[in-house]
Amino acid sequence: MNIVDSSGWLEYFADGVNADFFAPVIEKKDRLLVPVITLYEVFKRVLQQRSEEEALQAVSIMQEGQVIDLNTEISINVTSWPGTRSPFLPAPKIAYWYVKGYSPGCSRQSTERSTSSLGQ
Repeated sequence: MNIVDSSGWLEYFADGVNADFFAPVIEKKDRLLVPVITLYEVFKRVLQQRSEEEALQAVSIMQEGQVIDLNTEISINVTSWPGTRSPFLPAPKIAYWYVKGYSPGCSRQSTERSTSSLGQ
C-alpha cells in the first residue's frame, strides 16, 4: 500500500517537475491510501490557487483511493507509536504514522525524495 502526501498530490495535479515521480503510485488506485487530512490540505491549496470546481475535482480523484479517516482515537494513539514522540507532530506525519499502523507495509511518497520510496 502507498500514501502520497499533499505536496505530492499538488505536484501531480499541477503537472510539475516531479509529477512523473508520483504518477505511478497515484494511478495505482487499488494500492493507494488517502488520509482524510491530505484531502483537506489539497482541497484548501487548490481552492486558494484555482477554483472551487478544480478543488472538488482534485478531491474526487483522490477519493478513488481508499480514504482513511483520522479520528480522535487515532489522533491520540498515534503519539504512542515509535518515532512519534515529538512535542509537535505536523499533520502529514500524523497521517503517515496512522497509515503505517493501519497498513504496516505502506510506503510514503513525498517531494522529499531522500526519505521516500516508490511502493509495492
